[in-house]
Amino acid sequence: MFQKKTFFTPSQTDIHAHTLKAVTLSATTKLKLNSLFFSQTLPALHQQIQRVDTPRFRTFYTKYGNLNLLDEASQQVLYGRKPSLQSAESGRAFIKAPLTQPMSNDNRPLQPLLSKAAKPFATKTCKWQQVGEIDDDSVVVVLGLGLGLFLETLIQSSRAKAIVIYEKHVDMLRASMELIDWQTLFQQATDKGIALFIQAGNNAHSLNEDLVELAQAIPFQRVHYYRHYPDIDYDRALLARFGQALDINTWDFPLQACLDIAPDQEGTNGERFRHNQAQSLALLRDLKPHMADFFKQVKFVRWQPYVNQQGQLNLLDSATGWPLKSDNQDAELTNLSIAQLSRTPGTYRTDGAVTESIRKNYRYYQLLTSFDTERAKLSALPSKTMEGRSLPFPGLLLNGVGLGDELCAWLEQVELPNLSVALLLESDEEKLYASFAASPWLSKLSQRLDLGNAFTFLLDNPSFGYKDSMASVFYTLPGAGIAASLYLNFNNSAHGRKAMNSFIQAHQRLLYAATYDDNLYHINHAVANLRAGTRVLSKRVQDRETPIILVGNGPSLDQNMAWLKAHADQAIVVSCGTSIYTLYKAGLVPDFHSEIEIVKVVAEMKQSMPTDVLKQIDLLATISAHPDLIAQFGQAHLIARKGLEVTNLLKLQQALPEGLIETLDGAPTCVNLAACVFAEAGYQNLIFCGVDLAAREDGAHHASNSYYDDVNLKLLHGFAEKSKVAEHMLVEGFDGSQMTSKGEFIFALDALAQIFKRFPAIKAVNLSRGAHIPGTTWRDDNEFQLAVKQIDKGRFKTRFGKGFAPTQPQGELYSAAHLVELVDYLASQMQRLEAQVERLELGVFDYFKAFRQLLVHAEADPAQWLIALFARSSKFFEAQALAYATRYYETHEVTAQEAFEQAFLIAFKHWQQFYRNAIADLQAEPYHFENSSLKANKMLAADAG
Repeated sequence: MFQKKTFFTPSQTDIHAHTLKAVTLSATTKLKLNSLFFSQTLPALHQQIQRVDTPRFRTFYTKYGNLNLLDEASQQVLYGRKPSLQSAESGRAFIKAPLTQPMSNDNRPLQPLLSKAAKPFATKTCKWQQVGEIDDDSVVVVLGLGLGLFLETLIQSSRAKAIVIYEKHVDMLRASMELIDWQTLFQQATDKGIALFIQAGNNAHSLNEDLVELAQAIPFQRVHYYRHYPDIDYDRALLARFGQALDINTWDFPLQACLDIAPDQEGTNGERFRHNQAQSLALLRDLKPHMADFFKQVKFVRWQPYVNQQGQLNLLDSATGWPLKSDNQDAELTNLSIAQLSRTPGTYRTDGAVTESIRKNYRYYQLLTSFDTERAKLSALPSKTMEGRSLPFPGLLLNGVGLGDELCAWLEQVELPNLSVALLLESDEEKLYASFAASPWLSKLSQRLDLGNAFTFLLDNPSFGYKDSMASVFYTLPGAGIAASLYLNFNNSAHGRKAMNSFIQAHQRLLYAATYDDNLYHINHAVANLRAGTRVLSKRVQDRETPIILVGNGPSLDQNMAWLKAHADQAIVVSCGTSIYTLYKAGLVPDFHSEIEIVKVVAEMKQSMPTDVLKQIDLLATISAHPDLIAQFGQAHLIARKGLEVTNLLKLQQALPEGLIETLDGAPTCVNLAACVFAEAGYQNLIFCGVDLAAREDGAHHASNSYYDDVNLKLLHGFAEKSKVAEHMLVEGFDGSQMTSKGEFIFALDALAQIFKRFPAIKAVNLSRGAHIPGTTWRDDNEFQLAVKQIDKGRFKTRFGKGFAPTQPQGELYSAAHLVELVDYLASQMQRLEAQVERLELGVFDYFKAFRQLLVHAEADPAQWLIALFARSSKFFEAQALAYATRYYETHEVTAQEAFEQAFLIAFKHWQQFYRNAIADLQAEPYHFENSSLKANKMLAADAG
């Protein structure tokens, strides 16, 4: 018998030993009898089922008396009105035309036999079916069990050697025990000579290995795939097995006509849907090319747009026949709710007055949350920037988009300026794909964006094929922009609300309790660099000829090294990040070095290289680079990053040169910074070597002679030569094959594509053998030659340096020492307010209001700008205070006023400790201080528990 531990199948003796009466049983009785059967014949499976404490799926009876399955997370049902009929029809359709994959003599899978069927509903996606039958030399793989109503049809109508059932949701298997008689099914399979196996809690990720192992025990020639319900995990397993994902098949759930669909679905509306989808996917290729590639690989057709007889737009779930919205739902913005992300998570339904206020007065209003004695409510308060200009909303945070029509309507109603940030949190990738066809929301939203790469998808379902990691979101989008974004909620499911709240809490903690350290690094380093007279990019040239070779430290650098050595005198060589060590070990000294990190450890790492070698190299970095790093190189050429607090501060103090050129780059790789610098400076001939940003499944992720083999590895605290790639994703390789990448690299690829989009005159060549870089042409380094014979490197550096102007600060720059003085002033003002509270001259909310006013005045004064930056971290504590207050109010017999007072006092106590630690850090070492201020966060987290 097949012995794989994760497969569950009883012996024939066990089946006969437990005979159940073939009578109609209640769901409860069937559950008990099936539990008894599994406990005595399949104890391991029974234990797995027993560990399900809070099932995600539960059964319920419809008004027609049919047992159905409800997903508690999404509040959607699995079946339509007639589950039994649906399942039987689905099983019969599969038996009639199964999807078949032949096996070779050595048990390797061959390509599936496919033929086109009739065109599907309102889309150009093809359906597939197999011409063949399920004979006695084949195995049936069932992907998804549901309630299992199709199993009897499948067993009775097939002659397969084995049926292997994959069901990733163990609680769905438990639900099936309330409806079907598992012992009878096993008995029927045994009588027909069919081995029945159950893979519980398995999403088919081990499908290849399982079938190879099964073939050793039960030889077979063909595999038939039956997908009971659409699921991206099962599609991914098939995609990995033979490169073809299943579309909605003829044996998937038939469309239940629960709604009256307009007769012109294939006419005017169908054409409109196809136009919207084509436009959206084309735009997606510019914004997020790898996401567009994923959607191209895996076509989703579960959710279909339609227009009912009342002319209302909706989405239909073709798996269940249920609509996304009730047809009786008001067509106005009923789902729209707005809050400021920097405040406590919450849903605020807007009324006409607030919407009208935003529409008319966006130039003078910023949404803030105000508190009264009983509830938090939304209000609009005037706010101005330091320069006295209006403060527009910098971005939008979208919790889902639904159909996208409400977002389109809102964008047309509200006169917002161009946005710097747009972030989408979506928990249903199939629904997102359908929204592209339903409405042109992506096109309308992108028209409001200043930067193409400011639009980020954060898909929080771990099974999705493309996901911007939380880290990449904070890498790429301006933190203050996220904090002041409008929050629009189009996802009222429990999962959607939970995902959004988790994101908001994570953002608050990161932005207001930790990243203020990063801002202080930026400010202190930049002030020191400007005082030292470093030069900043302020002029462009037009250079189409000079080859600029950007060298990454990917594994393909090993193959590129011979070409690089042969052509080093014909081009400008730029090492990016750790590739400087690989080049040095190979006997090459680059002309420039690009470094994006600002921490001291990067400067310490460079100490492993001879000082005289580093002095031959010019440095490319941001104005916030660590001063110790700049001192190690020959000349430093710095660039300002747009949107950073430090850039805004130095512009405010007129400390940056006239004609300043700011880079839009915020990607987490040094290659992106180097590409940005040369693109902004006007150089158009870029060549990439060793810039892989992806790797083969089992291959190395860095060049073999890289720094990661060095004895100084301890400085990196755990980096590895062949580090495992987190958040694995498949991307297109340089040769069209699939390679493995991760979140930061995915974003780096997209950011490079944006550079080439902004500078179309750039002719970029990629010699690397990693991921395909959109906007570049791949060339084989064995055939690629440079036209330039030799370059005068000294002359080039002189000409290049003329594009960078020295800084001429107007007046005194404010640094850490001034910050200490200003924070002391703020602390004294706080003490004055606290004394008034203690004397009952001032209530807690008045204290809070007065403190806020103090910060507003500080922010308007350049001399106190740093104090305002530092004080923004208090928003984290405000949010925590409200969370405490809510919990305190629910668990104690107190009024809302008392709960808020108690919570704010606790929060501000920790907030003060937060500053004391930070000031001590700054006084100890201005350039590189320990993050001991997070001690206050730990203390705060302990109180929260």
